[in-house]
Amino acid sequence: MCEAFPTPACWARRLPELADGGVWISADRVFAFIAVDGIRCVGYHGMQPASRNAIVFSGESASFRLDIEKEGGERIPVSFDEVTWHPSCTHVQFGGCLFRIEAEGRAIAFSAVSETPDDRIIRVTWDPSSRFLDVHGERSWDSPRRVEGELLLACRDTIAFDEWIRCTGPYAGDFLIPEPWRRMVFRRRVRSGRAGPADLRPEWERTGMVLHDSRLFVLLGGEGFTLQEVQGGWEWTARLGSGGHAVFFVRFFDRDPSVPRAGIASCEVFPPRPAEKLSVDVPRLRLPGFPAVEEFFASVPALVESCRISDAGIVRANAGAYYWAWAWDALVTAMEFPRWGNLPHMAEVIAFVNAHRDENGTIPARWTHEFLPLDTPPAGALEFLFLRLVCEYHAHTGDLQPLLSSWPFCVRTFETVSRLIDERGLFPSEGFYPDYPDRFGRTQHSATAMDIAAHYGFCRDLATCARILGCETIAHRADETAERIARNFADVFWDEQAGFFVDSIELDTGRVHESRPLFTLLFLQRPDSIDLIADRFDRAADFAARRFLTEHGVAMLPPDDPRRCSEPATASWYPHWDLYAVRLWRAAGDADALLRWLSLVSKTYTMLGYCPEFLSLPAFEAGAGDRWKQHGAASNLNGATAWYRALIEGLVGLRLDDGRMRIAPLDLPLEGIRIEGLVHRGTLWDVAVRRRGASYAGLRIDGRHYPCALEVPASFFDGSVHSLEILYR
Repeated sequence: MCEAFPTPACWARRLPELADGGVWISADRVFAFIAVDGIRCVGYHGMQPASRNAIVFSGESASFRLDIEKEGGERIPVSFDEVTWHPSCTHVQFGGCLFRIEAEGRAIAFSAVSETPDDRIIRVTWDPSSRFLDVHGERSWDSPRRVEGELLLACRDTIAFDEWIRCTGPYAGDFLIPEPWRRMVFRRRVRSGRAGPADLRPEWERTGMVLHDSRLFVLLGGEGFTLQEVQGGWEWTARLGSGGHAVFFVRFFDRDPSVPRAGIASCEVFPPRPAEKLSVDVPRLRLPGFPAVEEFFASVPALVESCRISDAGIVRANAGAYYWAWAWDALVTAMEFPRWGNLPHMAEVIAFVNAHRDENGTIPARWTHEFLPLDTPPAGALEFLFLRLVCEYHAHTGDLQPLLSSWPFCVRTFETVSRLIDERGLFPSEGFYPDYPDRFGRTQHSATAMDIAAHYGFCRDLATCARILGCETIAHRADETAERIARNFADVFWDEQAGFFVDSIELDTGRVHESRPLFTLLFLQRPDSIDLIADRFDRAADFAARRFLTEHGVAMLPPDDPRRCSEPATASWYPHWDLYAVRLWRAAGDADALLRWLSLVSKTYTMLGYCPEFLSLPAFEAGAGDRWKQHGAASNLNGATAWYRALIEGLVGLRLDDGRMRIAPLDLPLEGIRIEGLVHRGTLWDVAVRRRGASYAGLRIDGRHYPCALEVPASFFDGSVHSLEILYR
């Protein structure tokens, strides 16, 4: 555990220069935030409600502080001012010791290794006031108790149904109610966030029932440490001789570890199983002049691995606090696994979703900590993303099993929508996104552009899969539905005057909801679906450059849209949606927009050290002093992986969908762009862009020139190593 980091896999960080003043580390079910003075926040995804209840310790100052005691008793706080960071750990050299903080398994470990011949006394101090209480529902903490030289903490989280359903305000009331409960307690089918006491069945109006009731246990201590209670906290002390080391643990348990259980040791071993270490030979982007972007790109594979829930086979939504397993994040993240050769985990995500679907086979927006469905949206966009993932996996492996296991669900989705669809290819749906669709004017009679276009992509992929499986009838019907949507989509949703798509229309009245959101472009997750707007994509790209691409970030809605502030995300730069704008700009040849976007990405990563869930644009427009702190969660995977793919496509021009390697030519005034160690269909590629002029001149593969070629021949995907040069003259 105390071995040195492999140099290529970690990066130097000066924490005072980062807007948040620290870095997050993560692994499996644990996470921590390290600031200059120590560990500020520690969390664990146990059986608590799947929300901010995952936070266990948090404070304005360090929850856990490390000190070195010098001769004479003087204590020197260990400063994490300049650290070496990796998504799962960080270390600093201070006072003749190497201090390392690591997340792994179900524990956070602090280790100290002496690097001098002198003895050192190391102290770890825990601040009891850091026990987190600002949770959904109620959290109560037991008094700490000693257990064989360690300190055992325990808390209980409860949410009383009668009180919770009467809460008001955003993300309160009926949020966190699993879908099986919703079907029992409400008189009508209603989306999460939309129900209240008036929707309860009479027998559920006053029940005294508990919606959530969970226990969490935390064991603090380590071998070689002595424990004592001190004024204002608890303290652990260890003496290090020359070359000696000590490790202190924060270990999490869902049951009391001090109570022996048959066949189970009284204290789990750390880590509970060998950690799977990601190779340091991950793809590297070389982009002279943009070191922050290079660092971001190289860190993504390890970031994703730090969020993988090892016993579930799915990634949680982000590396920091709050978020657990979300379908959207997991699906788009898994689409990037082939870039670093992680195909087994891609299959695990497909299997997890199939094993944890909601009623009638629909995909939930997210899951509880017990993997019950939460916030299930109407059939549509999530099924599109899921089938896109299944197609990508098959294209890379030829393995039919995930497709076969997914096929009944995909057909069921198609049949469900087919019963609703009209002659124009429209069907009623409030839509998958955003959280509050009614604030966009949508109703149960709305046809939402985002979901209609996503169903177009779903049908195209369904037809492809049907032919692989020999189901020609389904293939024909899916193609017919896609063609029906294609004939009518632009005429229904295109705003000729604005040059972009409206959000939705009412099927019964024809009323148009005239917001023009960037997220309508979700269908471009399948790049070939750009043919849905073939005669309009250049104007859509121009609108995106003029109205979404601001000096502070990529907006989800134009600045003058009255629905812009309908919820925090819609008033923000939400990086996931950048991918679709970048695909438009590359297809339309808008080099200026791509370079402006690159500059924003570089600045944001430099300031934060991660890709944020969202960044509040009104705070920047108002010049707020804390504008860089008005953001969502750290390293949301749907945003990080969107940036990752956008850099590959937008700057290098590589399209890697459906197992193919195609080129989208566009000369960008950037010198020395290359990607080293990119994996595609089990083959390792070093890719470079060679510029001698503005005209595309084809490819050079392993030294052989292929003039004007726009695709790498499939014969090169042979499991070996190749070089690819994209030529401009």
